[in-house]
Amino acid sequence: MKRATFIALPLLALLGIAGCSATPHSQPQAQDTSTPSAVVNIDGAGPQEKEVSIPSSARSVIVDVACTGGGVLTVTTNSDATRIGTCDGNSRFTVPTPKQQDLRLQLFVGDAVKLHATAEFNDDEVQPDAGLKAACSIVSAGEQARTDNNGSALRHAGTELATADVPTAVRNDIAEIAAEYKGDTTNGDGAHDRVNAACMNNDTPVTTSSSNGG
Repeated sequence: MKRATFIALPLLALLGIAGCSATPHSQPQAQDTSTPSAVVNIDGAGPQEKEVSIPSSARSVIVDVACTGGGVLTVTTNSDATRIGTCDGNSRFTVPTPKQQDLRLQLFVGDAVKLHATAEFNDDEVQPDAGLKAACSIVSAGEQARTDNNGSALRHAGTELATADVPTAVRNDIAEIAAEYKGDTTNGDGAHDRVNAACMNNDTPVTTSSSNGG
């Protein structure tokens, strides 16, 4: 039986290093029957959570987060979307709205980290970057080849990845991974973590499959 495994774990594991609480601070919500607001504000120190009603026309949420001090920033919602960044200034993420009537937005940072966030509902659907989606698929194939000890498939993934049309922000990291797959010496400065995060943020995570007997 094949079991899919997501590969964005190294960055998520850093949440423990950053001192994150298991449960974010919830801001109590009063019952409100008025028209849902298009913009939501969140302020506080440490992990935060807020639940708000979704405007009927909204198809996505643009989340802007300002925090400093380093460490991992993770944004999750009840649409099962996950976004990963770092607390080194301002970050912007776009997530799809959930099927439920309410949005539950969770922001995970270190316990002492102060943050300010806004969540703005948008009528546009979330569209993954096609070039990055293709590259993430190739990285998945490369990681599967590494898991299977298939050197030929790994080198093939490296050749394909070297010509992938990807966003500028991850171009150098993709090139480094391509070189690694082809057997070249690389500096190993965290390219995999950054690409894994970019793929997760694109809703096209890097995955591998493991075979289990029985």
